[in-house]
Amino acid sequence: MTTTENNCARTGEPEKMQQQVRVFDDGSQSYRLLYHELRGNELIKLSSVKVLKADPAEIISNYIHRLPMTIRQSIAPQTLYFHFTRDDFTKYDIETQRNQINNIYPNFMIFWAFEFMNQDIVEFRYKQLELLG
Repeated sequence: MTTTENNCARTGEPEKMQQQVRVFDDGSQSYRLLYHELRGNELIKLSSVKVLKADPAEIISNYIHRLPMTIRQSIAPQTLYFHFTRDDFTKYDIETQRNQINNIYPNFMIFWAFEFMNQDIVEFRYKQLELLG
């Protein structure tokens, strides 16, 4: 009997497998909003990568290179969430950077959480969070 079958037999429920998800902490409102939205998800194991130079003009050097070398060189899929808004996509040409990242790191599964939201919407949602406590 496998471990999953064994756990299922004991509890009557299938075991929940947590997926490792990494977000990048640059101190921005959009990061804090994304972190808050993800932290309650039982299906993921959330970890933050501290960004020292918060400059989206260079995502690879300022964000991705903050990941340990073992993760960057791994052939196993890695799930990353970025918090950049539609305004960031325009201002920092993130679409071009996204293509570069996909070419250099084909094992990265990247979710651009606020790609279709402008900064005003993110700020509004963040303020709602602050009001809720």
